Amino acid sequence: MVELLYCIVFSFLCGLFGRMGGAKGYNTKFRDMGIPAVCCLYAFILGVHSWWLILTFGLMFAALTTYWDEVFGYDNFYFHGFMIGLSFAPIMWGNWLDLIFITFACCFWMGTWSMIVENVVWEEFGRYAALPVIGGFLWVIR
Repeated sequence: MVELLYCIVFSFLCGLFGRMGGAKGYNTKFRDMGIPAVCCLYAFILGVHSWWLILTFGLMFAALTTYWDEVFGYDNFYFHGFMIGLSFAPIMWGNWLDLIFITFACCFWMGTWSMIVENVVWEEFGRYAALPVIGGFLWVIR
């Protein structure tokens, strides 16, 4: 029951930081630094007590700073989600099926959500609010 409460709170925080990072009047660093901080804190609370969380934070920060428009010529939210999912690799090393699940779930969710939701506020909020749900799902079912 406590895990569900954590999931709701951290999902809301990720969604909030994601939206703030894209809103006028806020710096993008709210998203770029806020979401990795929330996800790493959530992983720590769920039992990941490792220095690898620092590398995960850095990789997620890097993945959040671009939508890969320089590479693809447009904001590719599928690849954006794929790279965010891969940023969990340091704390998932050796759990290959879990890493594959997180990576492709992030890829599918972020790309599909961004295509179907037209309201930019809900689109940005929902794109990032799913991260704790996707990551927490694996720890909760164990």
